[in-house]
Amino acid sequence: MFVFPWSKAYLENNWIGMATDGASVMLGSRGGLIVKLKEMFPNIIGWHCLNHRLALAVGDAVKTCNAINHFKIFMDKLYSLYSMSTKNQRALEACALTLGTELNRIGRILSVRWVASSFRAVHAVWKSYGALHMHFTDSSKDQSLDGKERSTFAGLANKLQSAAFLQNLALIPSVL
Repeated sequence: MFVFPWSKAYLENNWIGMATDGASVMLGSRGGLIVKLKEMFPNIIGWHCLNHRLALAVGDAVKTCNAINHFKIFMDKLYSLYSMSTKNQRALEACALTLGTELNRIGRILSVRWVASSFRAVHAVWKSYGALHMHFTDSSKDQSLDGKERSTFAGLANKLQSAAFLQNLALIPSVL
């Protein structure tokens, strides 16, 4: 059994509220955690976390905009390319070393993570742009890779240097 480090009287007098995600198990009108806490602490206020609501709103907005969906798909491809392959990570690090740039971790964007995580992922691509382009271009010409891999890297290089992608890459950090 969990024991509160504070007395119940202290919590009744000082506990103002609790922010949670919008799950019914937390905010539910009959059996949610906030309802159970209100039984013990009648003055507590429960609300849907502002950061979580913002992330949900951004997610809904993204679903309605095709250009952003294409950008998200490309960013997810980058994430999977480097998160699942140490070979690709090492090749990208070698390109960054050649260019004298620092790499940041490329994460997922506009997913279940907070908006700040999406900002960091987009910023990482912005800072690593030269190394990414060099890695894609070099890999598209690497004869040790099979034809499918070479064409994948060629397609990534073309997408990376397209005007639409560059515009989105420059705009998204301001939006986030």
